[in-house]
Amino acid sequence: MPVSDPSTMPDRASRLARISQIDQELGRLHRERQTQLQSLAYPVLKLPVEITAQIFVHCVPRNALNCNLWRAAVVLGSVCRHWRAVVLSMSELWTAISLIVDGTASERISSSVALWLTRSKARPLAIRISPQSDAGDAFSDQAEEWWALVEEFMEHLLPQLVLHRARWQHVEISVPLSVLRSIRDKTEPLPELVHLSLGAVQEHWKNKEGEVPVTLFASAPQLQSLHLTLDTTGDFRRMGLIELPYGQLTSFTGTGFSHYECLEILDLMPNLVYCAFFVSNRDSDVADDPPPLERLRSLQLWSFAPTAHPQHILEDLVMPSLETLLVGRDDSRLLAVELSHLIKRSNCTIRHFACEELDPEDIADCLDVLTSIQTLDLLNYEQDVAVRVLRQLYAAITENSATQQRWKTLENITLMCRRQLHHDDFPFPLLVTLLEVLPVKRFQLVWNTALLPRPPTTIEVSELRRLGRQIYIGTPVFSWI
Repeated sequence: MPVSDPSTMPDRASRLARISQIDQELGRLHRERQTQLQSLAYPVLKLPVEITAQIFVHCVPRNALNCNLWRAAVVLGSVCRHWRAVVLSMSELWTAISLIVDGTASERISSSVALWLTRSKARPLAIRISPQSDAGDAFSDQAEEWWALVEEFMEHLLPQLVLHRARWQHVEISVPLSVLRSIRDKTEPLPELVHLSLGAVQEHWKNKEGEVPVTLFASAPQLQSLHLTLDTTGDFRRMGLIELPYGQLTSFTGTGFSHYECLEILDLMPNLVYCAFFVSNRDSDVADDPPPLERLRSLQLWSFAPTAHPQHILEDLVMPSLETLLVGRDDSRLLAVELSHLIKRSNCTIRHFACEELDPEDIADCLDVLTSIQTLDLLNYEQDVAVRVLRQLYAAITENSATQQRWKTLENITLMCRRQLHHDDFPFPLLVTLLEVLPVKRFQLVWNTALLPRPPTTIEVSELRRLGRQIYIGTPVFSWI
């Protein structure tokens, strides 16, 4: 067996070391080559990190409670390692979280929730908590399972959220009162909370705490916007158990409220500037008239059920600062009278008026009452009724020479047609004739459906453009003009 010469051992070791160095250099050069090739294929990867971060910020919705914002960090961070590193360095992409009380094991995901909230650092948070379903009948197995999920959520996930509650800014929550009651410490306020949305709260039939109030939201000095959603289980009374700083609110939205409940809650909010109700029905309860809403500038009263007649709420209100009024279905020929009484009683100046399915024969009467109107929105018509609207407007302005003078402040009209099975050809020449005598600055005719009439011909388009107005005819996403 040959014996190696000891004198050659150092040379061999140096050669092996040199080979190792060459291998490392080749590996480095290969990685650089792959990076350069990748940059050529995806030039966005060559951008500085600061610019990439700004692009990510502009890609996510500005509304903190938009459902797409919850997934922005995960989606962007899944593209490549470079983007993931950028996403992990951006605390603003981790400021929104949505949790659903469903079959997912709360204990298993609690660590993920904690990590998510930690990545948001010290930024204000947007939080949404909602159950996948309701409790159902109190005596069913489904109800027992549902409340078990709620208890699991309270044990494992709620503490993670409470830990960061000083940073809550936008909150949407639809959970039982027991969840809200479990956060009892009234000494710590919610200093960042600006918007709060509370869903239909439920009470456990085994509740042993009685009428114990919920103090979680009692101290929120920045809270200005509130949205309450009721259902048919009488939970408006349960809402009274939740202490809220109603007096400081400037914006309120109520969904599922009856006529009586609308008036009851308005009595608590004297400083409102914006208010919207989706009215469920007109009940027989009698409420005291709320005090004058001195600062209210915008009021929306929409129909939330076929039996709702939201415009009747106007009979009980005094709003001297009102400028925008939107009402749901008109069930009678008395809306113009109600508007007249409202304006006289409140001494207000309504500049923007919208109505859903307002009878074509009533439009002229309403316009005569709204002497300072600038914008008129006529919504949710079938196409044949929309044509009647145009005919009534034309008849009113041509048959009475004083009408055009009374409507001189009107600048914008929107006419919206709803979904229906079939559309006939639309009489665009009638629209041209109307706009020749009704000199509004902007006119929109919108079909909120995929079933469209014949588009205007080239000649009709030319006639409409000749008027020199801002005219939009089509769907919410495109115009033929």
